[in-house]
Amino acid sequence: LAPEQVFDASGLRGLHILWARPATIESQILEALPSLESVEASCQLLPAECSILVAERRPRVLWDESGQLCWIDDQGAVFDAGDAATDAAGLGEDAGQWSVTGPLPREEDGNLDAQVRVALAELWESKRVLPGVFQYSPDLGLSFVDERGWRVVVGQGAGMGRRLRVLDGLTAHLASAQVTPRFVDVRFPD
Repeated sequence: LAPEQVFDASGLRGLHILWARPATIESQILEALPSLESVEASCQLLPAECSILVAERRPRVLWDESGQLCWIDDQGAVFDAGDAATDAAGLGEDAGQWSVTGPLPREEDGNLDAQVRVALAELWESKRVLPGVFQYSPDLGLSFVDERGWRVVVGQGAGMGRRLRVLDGLTAHLASAQVTPRFVDVRFPD
């Protein structure tokens, strides 16, 4: 974000320093700029000035819901991708390496559904080489197309490590039997 965007969102323009309240400034900025993780404002009377320190969210996954692009951070916060969706290079090494297409499941607070967030976090932490594009459907959860062209359904929620281990065994078995499935579903590893 440009400093001007933060200043415009602060409500400080034309405000007398006696009326500047750091807590109000912080909440106004956070409400206006959901791509921020935190805001810290401090104001002093002499000299009359306010300083604002912001920390931007670190986008992890780009979500495409019928052309509407949103970033998702580690905590599941959803915020508009804006122009940054076209070039994630300046956003950090994790940003934009994965994308998900499909309806965006949200909780009441507007953040990503906890089950999907947990699944993405566990897949990320697995350090496995996975395709960068996932699909999401409310019925199946997350899925991807692997290097063999097989659709792999991994679902959502905890237990991704176990599902990926089952996938390894199942893939080896299917390859040795020379079977080419249309899809492999490991949502229920038992």
